[in-house]
Amino acid sequence: MLNTTITLTHVTPVPGCMSREDALSCLHDAENHIKSDPNLTYWNPRTPQVPPTVPEDVDAIAATEFYTVTDTVPTHLPKALPKGMLEKKSVSEYEFTFTPDGSFVRIHCPLNVLMETRWRIRNASGGGLELEEKVSAYCYRFLATLVKGELEKNWKEVHQKILTRRG
Repeated sequence: MLNTTITLTHVTPVPGCMSREDALSCLHDAENHIKSDPNLTYWNPRTPQVPPTVPEDVDAIAATEFYTVTDTVPTHLPKALPKGMLEKKSVSEYEFTFTPDGSFVRIHCPLNVLMETRWRIRNASGGGLELEEKVSAYCYRFLATLVKGELEKNWKEVHQKILTRRG
């Protein structure tokens, strides 16, 4: 009753010059994925205290990778306040499990928010390839609008950055 689930799907065409293998290599690069976060401050690989679990239908092709990610998140305080007071550090735990067609990413966020996202490269109906993101976010009902807003805010930029490998 106090919790809710938000389910969203976002799809982006893969550039025509990019092969399926190239697109998959972008999805199979956890650090590339992390760097696509517009709020990223820093990240570190980590060793989990508890072995990972993934849904039964996730066909892992490699061991799950773990990271601690720190974001600088803008707050919604009055703009008259100094910039440092308008931002907050947010630390989340990421789990990346790579699959034949993409990846399964689980993110444990502050305030008991859990996001599970299936990323995949699929054939587009009109030809070519698409990057598909299917996210399920589990959170307290009173946070749902905020969580959904954050998921909707930057997805196009995130998709573009994921498909552009950076060093």
